[in-house]
Amino acid sequence: MVIIDSQSVKTTEQHGDVYDYDDGEQVKGHKRFLLVDTLGLLVGALVTAANEGERAGAQTLLEAVHNYEHPRIQTVLADRGYNGQPLQDYVVDKFG
Repeated sequence: MVIIDSQSVKTTEQHGDVYDYDDGEQVKGHKRFLLVDTLGLLVGALVTAANEGERAGAQTLLEAVHNYEHPRIQTVLADRGYNGQPLQDYVVDKFG
């Protein structure tokens, strides 16, 4: 069982840095996605531009973790920001 969430982080502009604007959080910067186990220990992390959607970021992170480190994940807990049939179908197909 793992728990996923994201946070938009305000950053300053730097040459070559990838960042964008998150309308929901009103933040220009990056978005970090964290995947932890039920003890809060880090399972995986992903940093994207701030405008990356929760479902798209979750799929990218879960795919990476599933392929390389934790192929036995069976349950993913998330808040309403990740709600939606495409992500549910993805989780069931990959981990179900």
